[in-house]
Amino acid sequence: MHEKIAQLIFADVAQGLAYMHHPKILVANRDIKPENIVFTTENGGTSVGKRDRALIVDFTTAEQIPEGKEATFKVIKDGGTPAFEAPETLAGDHRPLPLDVWSLGVSIASVVFGKLPFPGATQQEIEDGVANKEPQLNSDVVVSDDCRQLIAACLIKDPTKRPTIHEAIENFKWL
Repeated sequence: MHEKIAQLIFADVAQGLAYMHHPKILVANRDIKPENIVFTTENGGTSVGKRDRALIVDFTTAEQIPEGKEATFKVIKDGGTPAFEAPETLAGDHRPLPLDVWSLGVSIASVVFGKLPFPGATQQEIEDGVANKEPQLNSDVVVSDDCRQLIAACLIKDPTKRPTIHEAIENFKWL
């Protein structure tokens, strides 16, 4: 996919996550992936002066976080799609807000580069890559440094060092 199109899509998704992660709302989706993003159009098509919008759907794994508990709240049950799960979830640390940022990074990488950043033929191979390897970002695909920096930040393995969605929007001009 052309980087500019991906940028428009994921800027909308990031804004949706920022709304959901707002301290007065505090909802985590826990299953951000390309399959859970849909597009709206005006009257069934595009119109001059307006662009289509990307929206997050499928809230079956969504979790409401108690106000003031965003840094410590953990979900007891697994959720989401294994290829988009963050490394900390493999160790039982299910803090949903950092997971949404990780999943956003995996989603951007998979769309921009045409493959998952932690590929594997089995769930075990994917989990091993997520836990122990650096993301595989196709160097043959030409993308901006801003895109690569955003993906790298979203895929920081330590959730306490990963940016929040608000920090990602504020600090990375790609979004």
